Amino acid sequence: MSACGAVAGVVMMLSYRHLIPGALIAMIIEAAAMVGVALAAGELALMYEGLERFGLDVLLIVVGGVLVVLLKQIIFHRRAPIV
Repeated sequence: MSACGAVAGVVMMLSYRHLIPGALIAMIIEAAAMVGVALAAGELALMYEGLERFGLDVLLIVVGGVLVVLLKQIIFHRRAPIV
């Protein structure tokens, strides 16, 4: 679900649809809630797992974004970048 949310957010940004809260909610709220609840409960191991999940979500955004941009460059633009 996180990978789909990351790719959906990047596609929305590339298509000038600035409606990314749905994609961000699909990813970030889960990890943030997990970290907060674990911290409140005093479960440090669970908090670290939530932080790992947050890091994974950030990694998925970066990797998914690069893949979508490269795919768009290859399929639609078919030219070398100006810069």
